[in-house]
Amino acid sequence: MPRAKRGRSRQRESRESDDSAPDPNPNSVSSRSISRNNTTNTSLFDPFTRQKHQARVESQEEIAYALGIFDWEWVDDYVQTCSKNFNLGLDLEEIWEFTNDAIDRFEDFKEEQVTPELLKRIQEWFASRVALSGGDRNSSQDQKTSDHEQDSSPETDSAPHIEDQNQARPPLKIEHSTKRTEMALSVGGTPVLGQFLTAINGFIQVQNARELASYIAIEPPFGKLYYELIAELKQNYPKDKEEALEEKCRQMLVTAREGVDGSATWTPFILFMVQYLSYLRDVNEDTSALLETYDLLIGLQERANSALSHGTLGVLMLPVVVRCAQVVCRLAIGLDRRPELMAQLRSAGAAASGGDDEGGARETLPERAAEILRRAFTACMNDKTTAANKVEGKKQGIYKIANICLKILFQCRKTRNAAMIFENIGNQSPQLSQYPKSERVTYLYYLGRYLFQNNHFYRAQEALQYAYDECSAGENFIRQRRHILVYLVSSNIILGRFPSAALLQRPEAAGFQEHFAPIMQAMRTGNLALFRQALDFNGPHADWFLHFRVLLPLRNRCEVHVWRTLVRRVWKTVGARYIAGTKTAPLVDMNILVNAFKLAENSATPTYIDPDFAGGDYEPTDGGGYEIINIESILSSLIDQGLVKGFIVHSSLKFVLSGTKQSTEDQVVLAAAFPQPWSVIASKANRASGEVPGWRKRPQAGPGGGGRVVNMSNLATVGAS
Repeated sequence: MPRAKRGRSRQRESRESDDSAPDPNPNSVSSRSISRNNTTNTSLFDPFTRQKHQARVESQEEIAYALGIFDWEWVDDYVQTCSKNFNLGLDLEEIWEFTNDAIDRFEDFKEEQVTPELLKRIQEWFASRVALSGGDRNSSQDQKTSDHEQDSSPETDSAPHIEDQNQARPPLKIEHSTKRTEMALSVGGTPVLGQFLTAINGFIQVQNARELASYIAIEPPFGKLYYELIAELKQNYPKDKEEALEEKCRQMLVTAREGVDGSATWTPFILFMVQYLSYLRDVNEDTSALLETYDLLIGLQERANSALSHGTLGVLMLPVVVRCAQVVCRLAIGLDRRPELMAQLRSAGAAASGGDDEGGARETLPERAAEILRRAFTACMNDKTTAANKVEGKKQGIYKIANICLKILFQCRKTRNAAMIFENIGNQSPQLSQYPKSERVTYLYYLGRYLFQNNHFYRAQEALQYAYDECSAGENFIRQRRHILVYLVSSNIILGRFPSAALLQRPEAAGFQEHFAPIMQAMRTGNLALFRQALDFNGPHADWFLHFRVLLPLRNRCEVHVWRTLVRRVWKTVGARYIAGTKTAPLVDMNILVNAFKLAENSATPTYIDPDFAGGDYEPTDGGGYEIINIESILSSLIDQGLVKGFIVHSSLKFVLSGTKQSTEDQVVLAAAFPQPWSVIASKANRASGEVPGWRKRPQAGPGGGGRVVNMSNLATVGAS
């Protein structure tokens, strides 16, 4: 059991306060310097920085505590292995440096029992640090002694045994109680490349995906040792020596070549590493070469996808695939926003094809990137790893990769290609609730936007409402909440439900009152002129609505609510009521409705022309375009959508309200004949389908992951006649 944090802190303070105290035995373990490196390196591949302080260890119990965390037998074996493969010497002082730094890194766990999982994490970190630190200091095979060997005294019996550095050392395989460690061949004339591949091989051996991803740096600028690695690659493995580079990777990546615990050979990973090293060698950090960088990244992403497909070890590539996909996403979106580069690409494509494109639409860079990322998405979706109430294996990457694809498609306005992603997730994915909140919020935001663009406004608001409720409310997330709220408010207004005053006062809703208030006022009062002014293409708010691509949905879908309100107000003002004891019914003369619509349309602009028909040579008609036939069409649309209950008497040109049982109270008639739009639309949507297409709320049906097939085009369009 590890000692309590407080006790260890006291001993640390005691050692620091006694730095100046002489030690009676200069060669004892207690006189060794103990380094504590509390600085965080920018990359795990950076050289391990040491700060040496003279300190005194007060008791052997302190030594036992530090070394006991690591399993001393494991440390001894691994240090000897690294020593033989990197031609380095590590004394007990250096082991202390590693152990104490690791203890500091896991400070929060020191009051808890050291579990096997924690031990494995510390061992993996320790292994990578030994490899990099040792190789960085002393990697050449002809170096006779290390700096520490020149200064060090003979160690006690507990120190690891270091063999003579001048002896030839073949590759070493050792076994100990926890894991079998296979070391690759000596690094030869490319020490940095050898260290790098040896560390990669070790991460595969212990199946540490996190550390593997941290070594695969993709986005420049890189760390210092990466530039040393690039220099080695350019000198020893230029572009015409790809086969030699592949052979080098096959030689060093023993675990990938032979498999782990009986798994199949992981050849695609070796090819990925060849592609990655070629990428490091060839990538140009100059912004003028972004198209070449894009091609290199696409090739790297394809190799990563191939390595991800391995049945057993492919899951180790998931963090790498996600990281590479994020870089590809940013670059594809950035290139799409630079017309001069796109023109250059089109010119090159036309020259390559001889100027004959056969009239076909050329695949854009974002579309190409999204198509390649969809292959990784499919690999994650088809993973057979199963666990009760838990997402494991490559399925952990379903929503990560899906969100990256969706970001590309929405940013570049290629949303028609998103349907496959939503349908596959709706059919085969585990429950969305099993994934992290950030992935849930992002996915439902894109799903809501997709449904909004396809006129499924009720389903859109369901997804967007959940995303908004789940999104963090901190100041750092105001922008994200604002984007969700734009489409959430627009969806609800189209459905006839307005945002509350409290919602409009929130930071993420800044400016919403100014943009949406005229629309809501027109819908409340039946003012057609105000409605058209608020959503005019030349209006003061048109640019804002167009930026978020909500102008046309609001123009086309909210007008029915203005009609409903206007008919309601006309009946309430001049309509006939039911008279007790007679056969009369609540009704309104359609000629009155014609005059009311003319007045509402022309009250602000007597010569109003619909922007969609501006510039046409039309003869004016009496009444500004509203006739009996137009009113009949409007009333038929309202009745068909359930927004008004009644029927038209064509012979007498009357509109009779229904749904009441001979009531003389206006409120009863209005409630029955003009139901709330929200309740009508929600009822229809729930009857059509109780689930949101693309939103997996329930577990899959059976181990095979079968699910229902959803045709998203069959959903009823809200607000259409």
